[in-house]
Amino acid sequence: MKYILSGFQVAVYEYSQDTVYKKPLSFFQRTMTIVRDEPKLLLKPLELIRWSIGLGTVLKESLERISKRTDLWGDIGCPVIESSGAYYQQKVTQIYDHADNLNGTQYKKLIDDFVEFAYYLLTEKGVIDKCFGFASNFSVHEGRIVLMDIGETYFDEESFIEEISNRKWTEPSVLMGVRKDFVNYWIEKMDAKFLPYLKK
Repeated sequence: MKYILSGFQVAVYEYSQDTVYKKPLSFFQRTMTIVRDEPKLLLKPLELIRWSIGLGTVLKESLERISKRTDLWGDIGCPVIESSGAYYQQKVTQIYDHADNLNGTQYKKLIDDFVEFAYYLLTEKGVIDKCFGFASNFSVHEGRIVLMDIGETYFDEESFIEEISNRKWTEPSVLMGVRKDFVNYWIEKMDAKFLPYLKK
């Protein structure tokens, strides 16, 4: 299989023309990947170790929950999860790449569609992506948005409240994936859609 890239949790390989294979990283691989992006953590070894262990734990827990939720299948790239924790998934276009060819009107619609999809996952399916990672964790497949990074998903009301209360969609790591001239639009749309959830 052809290697494509690695994130903090998995290495991604091309399995076929329309399928990828995602293999969990070892503790050492996760730690080195974190250091690659956050070299200052070498000076904070305990924080680095906690982060690496936490990523592995969250991935395992997320996949265990997802494996029992066949109703989510079409919304998360139709994953086929092995007992090892590796899984096959549809090969799709990450929003970050998809957005390159969009004009302003199309980009606004992409944000609108994302907001509706993320809210649908929350209210209809009982799941959210950590931080609502618009550009990095979601993709476009056959004209619709899907959640592709399934390694950091939450299924409990306590986590929903925490993520929404903290307006995680305003974190720098998320905003980096939003076009600069649409950041205010992104925040306004997310605030308007999700903050009322706290009053329910």
